[in-house]
Amino acid sequence: MSNSYFQFKQFIVNQDKAAFKVGTDGVLLGACASVDKALHILDIGTGTGLIALMAAQRSNATVFAVEPDKDSYQQACENFRNSKWSNRINAFNGRIQDFNVGFRFDLILSNPPYFVNSLKNPDKRYAKARHNDDLSYNDLISSVVRLMAADGLFEIILPFNESKLFEELASENNLFCIKRVFFKPKPNLEPNRIVSSFALKKQEPVEKIITIETDQRYCFTPEYIDLTKDFYLKF
Repeated sequence: MSNSYFQFKQFIVNQDKAAFKVGTDGVLLGACASVDKALHILDIGTGTGLIALMAAQRSNATVFAVEPDKDSYQQACENFRNSKWSNRINAFNGRIQDFNVGFRFDLILSNPPYFVNSLKNPDKRYAKARHNDDLSYNDLISSVVRLMAADGLFEIILPFNESKLFEELASENNLFCIKRVFFKPKPNLEPNRIVSSFALKKQEPVEKIITIETDQRYCFTPEYIDLTKDFYLKF
């Protein structure tokens, strides 16, 4: 059973009501996010609110967090209220397909549902959080194109194989990958997650590889520690 909360250095994420709990994927995306120049940031499918909170910690931006699941939305609102950035984070309960605030975002982030044909969890809320039936890649891409500023960025974390499909679909909609950060669990293993950055202007992608653990279990590499040290208590 998951803990009812997750303690980070500057905030606490309660997760007892959320369909999808705090996980490594969200932390990786939140730590990699290109927040430096962003004035308005959008987190699509915020869940517990983790990525929105990380973005608020790392920037002075106003953050908008969209979540369709009512219980998860209420959980995110609770976590936002309890944070020191509550005046800069705005939560919306609904689908990103229906979301519109009248302006475009400098940075859009998403740790999306990505399972397509795999066996679903019997818990319908958990299944929705992990499977893309209600938010297909095409729906996500069209929403990003509609909501992103002309010089904005969209950043997403996906499994290695899924990222290839997503890039192809994105490019068909004039959304181009300009950076890939590959994450390897261990030095001798292939990457299993990619944080990809997309823009509306095509350019040759920059690539980087980060290994999470050394050959020894729970012994983390200096590059991974440097990436996440502002968040994890153990660093």
